[in-house]
Formats: sequence, structure tokens, C-alpha cells
Amino acid sequence: LAGAPITLDEVEEHLARTNAEAWAQIKAARAQAIHEAQVAEEARLAAEAEAEAKIIKGPRLEIDKLNVSMLTFPGEKVTKSVKLTNTGTTAIFYNWDRAEKYPLRNMQQDQWEPNRSTSSEFKVFYSQHKSGVLLPGEDREFKWTFNAVSPGTWTENWKVTTSPALPDEFPIGIVMLKASCRSEDTSSVERSEVEARLRKQEMNREVKRTVDGMVEYTDVPLPDPFVGPTMLAQISDYAPKHDSSRFACSNDDMLPSVYYNPEVYETLRVLFEDVKEVMVEPPPEVPEGEEPPPPSPGVADGEEIPEVTWD
Repeated sequence: LAGAPITLDEVEEHLARTNAEAWAQIKAARAQAIHEAQVAEEARLAAEAEAEAKIIKGPRLEIDKLNVSMLTFPGEKVTKSVKLTNTGTTAIFYNWDRAEKYPLRNMQQDQWEPNRSTSSEFKVFYSQHKSGVLLPGEDREFKWTFNAVSPGTWTENWKVTTSPALPDEFPIGIVMLKASCRSEDTSSVERSEVEARLRKQEMNREVKRTVDGMVEYTDVPLPDPFVGPTMLAQISDYAPKHDSSRFACSNDDMLPSVYYNPEVYETLRVLFEDVKEVMVEPPPEVPEGEEPPPPSPGVADGEEIPEVTWD
């Protein structure tokens, strides 16, 4: 008997005799596990029953959209689609067909008229694989192609018939196709260039308006264009000492307009001073007892040579 295998029941009996508290905890844990398993099974059965109740017996179809819009240019094609899904419990045979004989064309002011003009424009919407069968749970896309030879807007309604017929409470609505064919814009490049040129002109006018406003409302006494060099030199004593302000005052009437640049201004000022030193020579020394040389041509006796100013 000493070598006989020990069973689980014997271990439990021994544990119950030697440690009653541990045995009580084991039994409580077992009971809790059994209860949780029963609750989970009941929830599973309830979910299956609810899903079964939601399953609609018989034919049923669902469609993802009922309005399809298209846009293209003359001679080009565009294709759009809708998706049908068989959500019922039986196979469904289907067939797509036009709801009207003629497509409607927007002539003017939303006045739609049947388009019967020519055979080439008789049909502007085309569809392939218009009939077939959908099994339960299966979905399929149905495509329409729009092709127009002239600009305009068309609309056309399509409907699907099924066998077996769908119940009245779950119908499939009419699918409305609406497409526009626009004339190709052949002047887009030229128009873009004109718009860019107009924007640049407007920017230049705005800059000039801003600068003119700044100069107009600056409290600076401007020189009279008819005063002489001496008076101009006196007026310049009241002019602003800042280079940019002096430049604006001196060149306000220049055409075409010139604009102040500190680096260019300083470079030209230094060049002006150098040229001035070279060109304005001091009067020659006259030996004692000799008469001074005659004045330069174009300068009257007693008239001062006007001073050349910068700016």
C-alpha cells in the first residue's frame, strides 16, 4: 500500500483534516469559477439568439449611395460606381435598367429636357454587367461610364429589379447619375500671366502710394524750385540731417522715381567728394604787382560760383 498512487480525492481529504481554512478557500474558488463559466455561457447564448433575431429571412439588398456625380471634358470618359450588398438569406438575381427612356439635359436655368438630339448623344451613360446574381453576404460594384461629345450637364436615373422581389419595407431607391462636361480652358496660361502682371502693377502702385503718403505727412520744409543756390544752401540748413530724409527731399520730383539705398548712397557720396576735390582747383597765386587772371568764361564779374551740393 505504501507504493500505491495517491489520488486527488485522498489529497483533498487529508487537506480537509489538517488545514480546514485552506480547504475552505479552495472550495470557494471552485464555486466562483463555475459561476463565471455559467454567466459567460448564458451571455453567449443570448448574443446568438439576438443575432439570429436580427437576421432577416428572405431577400434583402443594401446600397452604399444613391447619388453619383461625374465631371469631364469633351471626348474624355469618367467612370463611377455604387456597391450592392446581399444582406438577406437567399440568392438574388438582379438587373439594372434606365428609369427613363432619355437622359435629361440642363438647357438653361435648371430647365431639364429629354435629350433626343442625335443618336450619338442619345445615351451619355453606359453600364456593363447590368445583370447577375448575388449570394447571401456577397457584395459587388456596379460602374457607369459618362462620355459626352459637347459641353453640358446631364442627369439619368437607374433602377434595379430583383428576383425574388425585395420586401416593401426594404426597397432599393433610384440611383441618380449627374454629370457635367465642361469646355477645356485653353487660355489658362495667358490668363495667369495677365493676372501676375496686374498683381505686380497693383503692388507697385501700393508701394508708391505708401511712400508718397510718408513724404506728404513729413514735417520737412521743402526748397522752392525757383530759389537760387545761395537760398537753397540756407534752406538746406533746416532740412533733415538724416541721409534718407535728405535724399527723399532732394529727389522727390525725379522721373523715373529713385529710391534710397544706404550702401549705394555712401558709395556715391564718397565718389562725389573725390571728384569735387579734383575738379575744384584753388585759384593760382598772383605775384605781387601783377593783375589777377580774367574770370572763367560764363561767370560774370562779381558773381559767385554756385556751390555744388550732394544729394
